[in-house]
Amino acid sequence: MDLDVMLCDHAQVVGNKLFISGANVDRMSVPAGSPPPYLLNFAAAGIVRVPWQATNEEHTLSFNIVTQDGKPPQMAEGIAIGPEGIGVQMKFNVGRPPQMTSGDEQLVPFAFQLALPLGAPGRFVLQFSLDGTSVRNLTFTMAVEPTMAGFGL
Repeated sequence: MDLDVMLCDHAQVVGNKLFISGANVDRMSVPAGSPPPYLLNFAAAGIVRVPWQATNEEHTLSFNIVTQDGKPPQMAEGIAIGPEGIGVQMKFNVGRPPQMTSGDEQLVPFAFQLALPLGAPGRFVLQFSLDGTSVRNLTFTMAVEPTMAGFGL
């Protein structure tokens, strides 16, 4: 199996079609002077490619969000997460239609919409796995924009 995935502003699956808005995000920001919590609102969306020999079986797509150094992200004050951090899991099973041949693959679209109240900005990694095997990492930055100051106006 293979995985195509990206970060975006919004995504949803309707009728086996993937609708994406604001795609290919790798930097998210909040205005200068914004106090924590920093609401990180984004979607992870993509397609799992399931080859003929992997149809008619249950599979699991999952991802965890960790900091750049592999630790769970710091959440807003008062929000506790376990040592396993934050993650999402989706189980799926695609059939094998009669017209499907051994070289064909089934496409399984997915969209995970998330809103996380982070306690600190930083660099984060979404670690994706299929059936327990790591297949892709997406890295992004959540930053507080610098303060802009004018003079002589």
